[in-house]
Amino acid sequence: EGNATGSYCLNLSQPSDHAVAEMCLIVNAWETEVGRIVGCPDVSQRGNYEMLRNEAQSDSPFSFSREWKLPFNGWFRFDYSSIRRPPRNARPMPEADEIIARISSDDVDIGAKLRALRGVSVHLYMSAMQFKSMALCFPHGGSYRQDLFCMMHTRVVDPVHLLGVDVLHSPLVFSDTDCLCLRKRVGHLHVLNPLMPEGVTYTCHLTNYEERMVLDF
Repeated sequence: EGNATGSYCLNLSQPSDHAVAEMCLIVNAWETEVGRIVGCPDVSQRGNYEMLRNEAQSDSPFSFSREWKLPFNGWFRFDYSSIRRPPRNARPMPEADEIIARISSDDVDIGAKLRALRGVSVHLYMSAMQFKSMALCFPHGGSYRQDLFCMMHTRVVDPVHLLGVDVLHSPLVFSDTDCLCLRKRVGHLHVLNPLMPEGVTYTCHLTNYEERMVLDF
């Protein structure tokens, strides 16, 4: 099991990058079909159930479909946003507190912290407040906290609090720019909190599937 959610910029002429792209497409196909079978809501960017978003081939944007053939050269850029979430009986793990204590040290390289967290992310479940404490271990501004949200939001067992004013829409944790970037990277529907919509300003382009669906909620 892996955690594929994140941003990718792959040089398809490199065998290792090409292999990563192939694996992401396989995982995307598996998640998409499982989502259809079990009746998950379509929270994709374009209303096609796909996990891939913001696709570009050699800087030319395009809309991914299963008919598209992965080339062997050029650049492939995209964001992957998984629909997998913790099971209903999942509970926050005390191990998350131990990890927070470890990464709170300023002596550790920020990039190394993020790589280590990605490696253990599939083994963790945490609360929104544990995630908040983890996010505060990273500097405000830049993409560090955004990257952390992308890899860890699927491991939070109380998403209503994660996506509310205590965490995602708290200026202490994420700036307005961060929230805009996360809507683009993760998806408007992934970060929508229909149970606690207060205190959030929505700007929706009605030509885009996911942004129209925000209004339906």
